[in-house]
This record gives sequence, structure tokens and C-alpha cells, in this order.
Amino acid sequence: MLSQNKQFLLGTMLSLLVSSANAGHVQTWLESKGGCQPGSLMLLGGYIRPGDRGFLGKAAEAWTDEDVEEYRSVVLACARRYPYGVSTPQTVDSKVADLVARLKRNLIEPARAQLNSAKEAADARRKLAEAQASREQAEMEAQAEREKQAAVEAQRLSDERALQDRKRQETQASREQARLEAQAKREKEDAAEARRLADERALQERGRVEERSRLDREAAEEALRRAEDEAPKLARLRREADEARRARQEAEQKLADIRSQLAAQEAVRNQDLAAAAAAESSRKLQTPAPPKAKQEVPSSTAAEQEKRSNDMPDSERQFIAAVQRAREVYRAATNDMARGAARPLRAKDLCSILRPLTARNWVGQVTMLSTNSDGKGVLEILIEKDIVVKTWNNVLADTGDETLIDPASSLFSTASALTVGSRVLFSGSFRPSSVDCVKEGSLTMRGSLTAPEFIIRFSDVSPVPD
Repeated sequence: MLSQNKQFLLGTMLSLLVSSANAGHVQTWLESKGGCQPGSLMLLGGYIRPGDRGFLGKAAEAWTDEDVEEYRSVVLACARRYPYGVSTPQTVDSKVADLVARLKRNLIEPARAQLNSAKEAADARRKLAEAQASREQAEMEAQAEREKQAAVEAQRLSDERALQDRKRQETQASREQARLEAQAKREKEDAAEARRLADERALQERGRVEERSRLDREAAEEALRRAEDEAPKLARLRREADEARRARQEAEQKLADIRSQLAAQEAVRNQDLAAAAAAESSRKLQTPAPPKAKQEVPSSTAAEQEKRSNDMPDSERQFIAAVQRAREVYRAATNDMARGAARPLRAKDLCSILRPLTARNWVGQVTMLSTNSDGKGVLEILIEKDIVVKTWNNVLADTGDETLIDPASSLFSTASALTVGSRVLFSGSFRPSSVDCVKEGSLTMRGSLTAPEFIIRFSDVSPVPD
């Protein structure tokens, strides 16, 4: 028994020496309470309840394995010094081991588990945010690529139209040039014929004048002979000769005047022909080619607008109101994020209104009647200011939607009888869209929300009865 007590005291002294040499948080706390004594030992071995957030002035999650080992050694040393009637060192060791186990179970392990859970939750949130950001980036890149492809396609179509227009203008100009050249050739031939006729007339007139002159000369010579024979008649014959001479001179002068007048008339005629040809060419070149764009529809009066609104079915009025609400939200927004929210808002409203995605006996005004390069019908109808429903205008865009009107259909015949600006009743099915609920043909978000063009496959169209 004495040997065990000696061992117990020796162990206690060694523990105190080790604790003093390696003083940590527990030893520092103990010294702040006056060192190892019954009161501080009671605090060291106090009841540790589950869920406690701290012990000995240190947060539960801050306790390390080194702190636990220090706690074990400090409490063991202090308990061996004040055993409170404990009979053996083994019992003290058991009590201290129980305190350490309770410290781990009730304080440190729950705190570490909670800390690990929080860390895992934070990691999960971070991974979720990264995945969301990656998806959004991919969607933005895909949208940018789609918009880029749409812009490239629009540019290609614009280039094709420009090339076609230029070829038509060149063909028209070539035909006009050929017509002008043919007209100039005909006018040149007419002028040559006029000159030939004028020369013939002048030649005939000169022949007549020369014949008269010859006859006058012969008459004068005869008169001279007679004058030689008849002296009394000499004076008269001389006078007749003088008169014949004067007549010949007048005839020659008249012939010269006729030639001068013909030359002047020919010059004036050539100038007039050149001026007319130049004016005709200038007029043709300055005349603008027929416009390819939409024809303007005369603005309706307030009474017509009210009548049109009264003729509308409820679904059309609700459709227009939803589009106008989204337009107001877009225009009132102060940044791109707020403006972008208007589009899904409109899509939700349109899907709630159009069940199914059809228009039946809607009212509108024809703004375009045309055909594409394949002869298929292109139709556009205005249902409200800056809101239209329409077919596609080319086969490429119409792929899968089939909105272009077949020339062999009765719908094509009915639509062909309409005129731009006429009010019509129409029915059809809208093309579905995951972005706008109803497919919309604008290339930009601004165009989609401020002046939308909704794509529809028409099934019927007819003039509004008076």
C-alpha cells in the first residue's frame, strides 16, 4: 500500500512538472484560477452537457487533440494531488478518463460534426453555384451563337436580295439602253431620209430654175437676133434680157435660201432629237425601282379603331393587352436585367391566354401580300399598332413551320383577291416557342418586345363584311 502511494505522489509530481513545462490553454486557464486547488479542480471536472458551445473559455469547435491531451494530463495531475478520498491511482485514472470521454462526446465531437456539416453544406452550395454559373455561361454562349447565326443568315439573305435587285436593275437598264439605241437609229434613218428628200426637192427645184434660165437665155438670144433684124425692137429685147437676168438671179437666190432653210431645219431637228433622247434617258435613270418593302397602310380614324376593337374576339384583345404590358415593362426598365424580365413575363401571359395556340376569327388589316422566289404566298396582318402576325417570307426560315401559302390552295386564291390596307377576318395556328410561347420573328430582343412579328400558319382569311 505504501508503495502505491509513493507511486501516486511521484506520478502527480511528474504530471505537474510536464504541465508546467508544456503549458497550453488548459494549464493557462488553471493558473488563471489560482492553480491546482479544490475549487479549480471542481471547475475542471464540471458537468459538460450535450450541445454546450464552449468549455474553459474556449469554443467547442476550437478544441484540438492536443488540447484534449493537455486536459487529460492537467486534470490527472490535479486529481492526483486532491483525490477527494479516492483510494487508488487507478480509480483517479478511471475518473479522469471518464471526464475526457465526456468532453469529447458532449462538446468536441458534436462541434466538429457540426463544423464538418457546415463545411460540407458550404462545399455543396459552392459546387451548386459553380454548376449554375457554368450552365448560365453555356446558355449565354449558345444564345450568342444562335444570334450570330441568325445575323449571318439575315446578312446572307440581304446580300441575295441586293444581288437580285442589282441584276434586275442591270437588266432593266440594258433593255432601256437597247430601246434608246433602237430609237436613235430609227431617228437617224428618218433624218437621213428627210435629207435625201430635201436634196431631191432642191435638185428638182434647181433643174426647174436652170430650165427656166435656159429658156430665158434662148429667148434672149432669139430676141437679140430679132433685135439685130428689128432695130426698133432692140430696146425692148434688152429690157427683156435684163428682166430675164434678174429673174435668173432671183431664182438662184431663192434656191440658195431654200438650201439654207433646209440646212437650218435639219440642224434644229437634230438638236431636238438629241435633247429628247437625253431627257428620256435621264427620266428613265432617275425613276426609282418599285419598292420591295411593305406598303404603308393608311392610319385608321378613331371611329375605325373603336369599331375594330369592338369586332375583336376576347382572345385577341387579351393577346394584344399582354404584348402591350410587356412592351411597357421593357421601356420602363432601367437596365438590361430588368428589360430581359419582360420577355418571360409575356410568354407566360400568352400561354395562359392561347389554349390552344390558335387564332379564330381574329380581326386585322393586311400590310403585305407577296410571294417568295418559289411562288408561295407571303401574308402579313396588323392587329394593333406595331403588332403583326405573319408567315415567313423564305423557305429556309419556314423549315418545320410550313407557314408559306401553297399556290394550289383555296387560301391562296382568297388571299390573292385581297388588297393591302383591307380589313380581314382570319384564323390559324401559331407556331410554338420555348422562349416566347408563340414563335416571334424579330432578330433582336428590342424588336421582339417593341414591335413583335408573331409567326402563324393561316387556315382561313376573308374580308370583313361591311
